[in-house]
Amino acid sequence: MNKIFLLFCALAASFLSSAQTIPGGDMETWRSNSSGPDSPVTVQAPAGWYGDDSIIISLGQSFGHTFLGTTDQDWRRNLYREDSIVHSGSHSAKIMTMLQDTLLIPGVLTTGQTHIGISFIPPSISGVSFSGGTAVNVKPKTVSAWVLYFPGKDSTGATGIDSGTLNVQALSLIGGKDSVIGIGTITFGPDTGWRQVTVNINYPLDSTGTIDTMRIAFSSSKPGSALDSSTLYVDDVTMTSIANPDHSGISNISASGSVKVFPNPATGKLYFSTYGVQGLEAVIYSINGQVATQKVLSGYDAVDVSQLPSGLYFYSVFDASGVAVQRGKVSVKN
Repeated sequence: MNKIFLLFCALAASFLSSAQTIPGGDMETWRSNSSGPDSPVTVQAPAGWYGDDSIIISLGQSFGHTFLGTTDQDWRRNLYREDSIVHSGSHSAKIMTMLQDTLLIPGVLTTGQTHIGISFIPPSISGVSFSGGTAVNVKPKTVSAWVLYFPGKDSTGATGIDSGTLNVQALSLIGGKDSVIGIGTITFGPDTGWRQVTVNINYPLDSTGTIDTMRIAFSSSKPGSALDSSTLYVDDVTMTSIANPDHSGISNISASGSVKVFPNPATGKLYFSTYGVQGLEAVIYSINGQVATQKVLSGYDAVDVSQLPSGLYFYSVFDASGVAVQRGKVSVKN
């Protein structure tokens, strides 16, 4: 009986975290619109997804020729429906980094809506932000996608070094505002064929909010390394998840701190005093949710942070069963 019960539990756990589809993640259904006040351009996006084409073309035509002396034809699409290079089905998304007059702008495919600030004197992108996303009633664990990537050309015309990116945010409505409480990022370079990439979503922030929105964003270039005509194909986006945590009871995460963590800010070493409790593990996360360093604690331990860049970090202390017993923030100054 015990073996049957354990088998049933294992199957149930597997089902709960199995791959689930993302609305429009198969890239099969597309919609079209037009953008540009002077010379309208047809733009496309998969159902449930958005690009940045409408904003770029609209702003470019509205202000480009006034401030930059450009023509309407200098502003083009970054996102296309691809019908021949696909992982499965009939379509994939083709995202390109394009030289829009003097601005090198990466292509974006996101489940949230893109907001871009463009300064024309001197020409520059003053900021990119997102809003909205895909509604969920679960806690996302991972997001996977099949991708094919080709880097563009540098200023000499030679193939350069560039990377595509996948960024995922899990949001909760806290105080009437969408708050990011989970995040994951992965970059990937060129390959000879389609490959599946997976980003793990980390939850380093203190929160008792229920996750209701997930924002997924692909980019055809890594910030700071964009190359003209870098091209990213995306298809078959899926996710795994678990049930949203039940916050009706008392949280096991201590706000005051049952583990003493000092000094803050830390230089070189960050100390954890667990008051003799054995089997705890400290994990330190960067601001974007990536694991920076981790260590099993034995009562009173120093974690080496001397190699970490100065800045704000988050830490979690886990017990032997993997449950977070304390979380917090710490500054590192090296």
